[in-house]
Amino acid sequence: MHIGLSKVFEKGIAENVIKARLAGLNKIAEKLNVIPSTLRDFEESKKIVMEYKLLPNDALIVAVMSREGIRELLTLDSDFRRIPWIQVIP
Repeated sequence: MHIGLSKVFEKGIAENVIKARLAGLNKIAEKLNVIPSTLRDFEESKKIVMEYKLLPNDALIVAVMSREGIRELLTLDSDFRRIPWIQVIP
């Protein structure tokens, strides 16, 4: 019988596994550079929604990337492949 991690978490089982995963997330978070969006990004994202048929959240990401000169994006979301100047990784 296989119990999913969420069920294990709810039951309080394998707390050390949960703590290890949280510690791993904390190490990743220490290396993150969070770029805030601006009102201008929000306005630009509306144009991107219409031009590339992206969801609003994805369009906001594209607007911020454009402003910051970011050209590579690590994602499994294939919708970003519609943007010709973004290199989607993998």
